[in-house]
Amino acid sequence: MSTPSWPELAGRNAAAAMISFSGRLTSTSPDGLDVLDFWHAGGGRWRIERDGEVQYLSDGETVYYRGRDGRMVQAVKGRRFGMVWVTNGFGPTDLIGPDGMLHKMSREVGALTDPVETTLDGRESWTVGLGRPGAEPDAQLTVVIDAQTGVVVGLASAHEASVAVAGLSSGALDDELFVWKTGSEPVPQPDPEQTRVVLAERLEILSAVETGLDRRAEVLAVVEASETVDDARTAVADLLGVGRTGADAVLAQQVRRFTAAERAAVRDEAADLRMRLTRSD
Repeated sequence: MSTPSWPELAGRNAAAAMISFSGRLTSTSPDGLDVLDFWHAGGGRWRIERDGEVQYLSDGETVYYRGRDGRMVQAVKGRRFGMVWVTNGFGPTDLIGPDGMLHKMSREVGALTDPVETTLDGRESWTVGLGRPGAEPDAQLTVVIDAQTGVVVGLASAHEASVAVAGLSSGALDDELFVWKTGSEPVPQPDPEQTRVVLAERLEILSAVETGLDRRAEVLAVVEASETVDDARTAVADLLGVGRTGADAVLAQQVRRFTAAERAAVRDEAADLRMRLTRSD
């Protein structure tokens, strides 16, 4: 097996989001140990179980997860969903893809060692040391990537945190695995609290845009006076009294938003969201 570079391994890990595989993940942290069985298929489909009970199910469009009260609920569309609801440590969805833990870490850390060929659970793999250049040893991570699939199958840090995947198997999976089936549990409904969070996040953006459009001449003036995008973001945030997300939303607006009809559409949607949030109080 020829030795891949770190970018090649990272690319294989991202591409793993398109293949089907299954296995068992054991995650350890200072909070304890968690064991999850998982099945994955292309298109963002996942099935994750703990002790034979479904914890997370996605058909690629709709996501269901088991809430803190033990009930299955439906995730609100448009909101990014992490494994924080399913496990206190890393979860199966962290193992692959552009939103996986490997790519999240690679934005801040790089390879400190060349990939070394190894074997984990009887499968050929590559192990790499990750961290910031010059970082202390206790800040470094050791990552193991499956050679065939690109899935992260091992992770260890000096802070009593580790991830290990056993029984990894790739190949076609039954589509029925990823479909919610009615039975003893009712069909999951959206979590009201999560819905409120999504509406509040959307209103934050629309309110910033609404204010920016009302003061568009001032916005254009501070943007033109800025040397960089970061400077413009800071200037807009200070001018309008909004956060980074709101400032980015204002900067992203197209000129067509300046028309009376577009401004009215923004105001109407913002007013509707405020009313919905008020009713939910």
